Amino acid sequence: MDWIEELDKNGYNILIDELVWHLEQGRTPTAIVKCSKNNTYGFEFYFENEKLHFLNVAPNILDKHWEEAQEIISGFPQLGGIKYVVS
Repeated sequence: MDWIEELDKNGYNILIDELVWHLEQGRTPTAIVKCSKNNTYGFEFYFENEKLHFLNVAPNILDKHWEEAQEIISGFPQLGGIKYVVS
């Protein structure tokens, strides 16, 4: 899929890198949650028929990668169904 390869060019972003990995495995998330509570920082990936996947992220880069990833993903209509939630 050419669009996944195009998305992967933004793999310097931790969230995008993880998203590409899931897409290559045939899993498209229904929601991505930014977590920053109880000393837990990272992104939760939710899928329709798969268990939750948590990606631990250093707190000092969490917000930057979150905001940047949403901007990048907005350029890919194939991913328009993903919901973004802050927890």
